[in-house]
Amino acid sequence: MDPKVTGLLLIIFVLGAAVGGGAVYWWAGEYYNPQIKQLKAQYQVLQDQKEAVDQQYLALSTSFQNILKEKEALSKVYATLTQEYASLQTAYSQLDTSYKNLRNEYNKSLDYLLYISNNVSHFQNILESYSILTKSFPRTLTESEMNKVNSTTSGITNYSLDEWINFGIIYNWLKTNIVLVKDTSFPRIFGIESIYYKNQNVVNSFSMELVYDYIQAPEFTVKNKQGDGEDYILAEYAMNYVYMKYTLKKMYQMYLGVISLEGGDPHAIIMLKAGNGLVSIMDPIGGFWTTKNGNMAYESVDSEFIAYESYYNIKKTPLKEVTLYKINPEDGSSIIVSKGTLESIKNVFN
Repeated sequence: MDPKVTGLLLIIFVLGAAVGGGAVYWWAGEYYNPQIKQLKAQYQVLQDQKEAVDQQYLALSTSFQNILKEKEALSKVYATLTQEYASLQTAYSQLDTSYKNLRNEYNKSLDYLLYISNNVSHFQNILESYSILTKSFPRTLTESEMNKVNSTTSGITNYSLDEWINFGIIYNWLKTNIVLVKDTSFPRIFGIESIYYKNQNVVNSFSMELVYDYIQAPEFTVKNKQGDGEDYILAEYAMNYVYMKYTLKKMYQMYLGVISLEGGDPHAIIMLKAGNGLVSIMDPIGGFWTTKNGNMAYESVDSEFIAYESYYNIKKTPLKEVTLYKINPEDGSSIIVSKGTLESIKNVFN
């Protein structure tokens, strides 16, 4: 074949291939380009996500390292706390043992304090029996104590049965022979503080003070011929009692009373029930006694109470209140049988 023809054919073939290939390329570009763009966009998104994940990973890695460091530090703290806890457990166990021992000692101390408290209460009662009139009766007005003035009483009454004459003789003997003196100082317990233990109040602390009150037994007053108003009235009560029991052999009901005055100190008296509606008042401290023709006597309770009240009204120290005590000579115990104005206590003598 002619080389020119061959060259021309080759040129035509190449041109045809080129044109055909371009057409194919154009068609392929039109078909794949959108997908390529989409893939590129997806790739870019994934790339961005990768960068974000890389950053998160870096942050998490840093946090993880920090957490590891904190864990290590906490592990050391935990080990230290474990040791301290073990030490505290040991210390608590020792303290618990010490507490139980102290509690036992405390209870023993309270039991001893209870014993001491009973002694303090007993001691207080003893002291008050020497310094408070109404608490002195078990010490001063028992049968055994009053019997100690019997010989003196029998001597001055000469065993006479003329009762009202002899009540007067006793009254006047005391008035003539007993020198009134002020009381000496005497200790008394004050300011008691207590705690509650085993269902009772236990004395925890107290103080001692001196008071100018001392209650003598009738024998001491009669024998030494001195005392104050309270000693005087106790001696008269005892002498009246033994006179009635051993000489007269007839017992009138006798009350020891305490009267309160407006503008004056309270003091003791004797009221003797001479019969229904009859009374004899013996108030040597106030200077009043029930008399007839200068002798000891009894009167109706209505008239004598009026006279007694008028007596203190004239002295400008009105009588406010009377408290009457009935005393049991067996043990000196007493009860209040009446308390109030003279008018309100009349029923005791009716």
